[in-house]
Amino acid sequence: MASFDLIVLGGGPAGYTGAIRAAQLGLNTAIIDKGEVLGGTCLNIGCIPSKALLLSSDHFHFAQHQAARHGLKFEKVSFDLAQMMKRKLDVVRRLTQGLEFLMKKNKITRLFGIGEVVAPGKVVLTMKDGKQEELEGRHVVLATGSVPAELPNITIDRQTVVTSEEALSFDQVPNELVVIGAGSIGLELGSVWARLGAKVTMIEFLPRIAAFFDPDVTQVLQKALESEGVKFHLEATVTSVAVQNGNAKVDAIDKGKQKLQFDADKVLRSWPKTVLIRSCRKGSRTQVDRARSRRSRRVLPNEYPGAIRHRRRYRRSDARSQRRRRGCCMCRAHCRESRTC
Repeated sequence: MASFDLIVLGGGPAGYTGAIRAAQLGLNTAIIDKGEVLGGTCLNIGCIPSKALLLSSDHFHFAQHQAARHGLKFEKVSFDLAQMMKRKLDVVRRLTQGLEFLMKKNKITRLFGIGEVVAPGKVVLTMKDGKQEELEGRHVVLATGSVPAELPNITIDRQTVVTSEEALSFDQVPNELVVIGAGSIGLELGSVWARLGAKVTMIEFLPRIAAFFDPDVTQVLQKALESEGVKFHLEATVTSVAVQNGNAKVDAIDKGKQKLQFDADKVLRSWPKTVLIRSCRKGSRTQVDRARSRRSRRVLPNEYPGAIRHRRRYRRSDARSQRRRRGCCMCRAHCRESRTC
């Protein structure tokens, strides 16, 4: 049985940064991930490839619509989608190769497969070929990430009704794209395909897009996207998505209870994901969950009411209050007693 000071389950941004820091502090560290490369959703099929396509599509949009104002003239501007996708993969590959280098540099044991916590300090690693290996760790970090949440009236077939993973790799620009959910995922990918020529319609249940950001920001963002041709239907609820012969019909109801219907080549599901923790067998779950709850109260301000109340007192725009807020984020354990951070 291999023994480690720390075993990290999950190779995404939380997992690999924690593993690297633990190794730098002298812990014998192992990281378990089922992917061939580290980075999780963010580096491989999330933030990084999305930003790469955003930049490429922005260049195309600039050449088409804004370059003339700068005295730049282009004739018959076109794009090569295959080359865009190749550049996106190159960006991802460079970053994931950098992570593998950091694993070797910090002497972190890289394990491929799925880890399962079976008892306190005991992890069973299941490899792709079905073989299992038992590991022992003084500490275990759960960094398993999230998976797309399912809705009962929408079936994801990954061809017509797709997730962000498929929307990052379309082999051609869809004529009509309906995006369900105007959060960060939907807005980024919707704007990419709108710039490249798709007719994009976004359906959002809430009264404004990117609802977790300041209204002043979201209003400006919505105007910018509407200028690119994106249409928004806010306070609307999708009731069903029917797929027939490779095309989809999306039925929705707006806030006035009027029925809406949209035809689309592709439907992108971009509502929030759900946390993925399936790592604990009965008997070990209680201890792991209690430990995770204690850490959450110490680390996450949303689960620490004292920290939230303390931060709200200093919601002024002056530099001193900003320093205080940043300080509170670094010393949340003392926020209830101290105002001098």
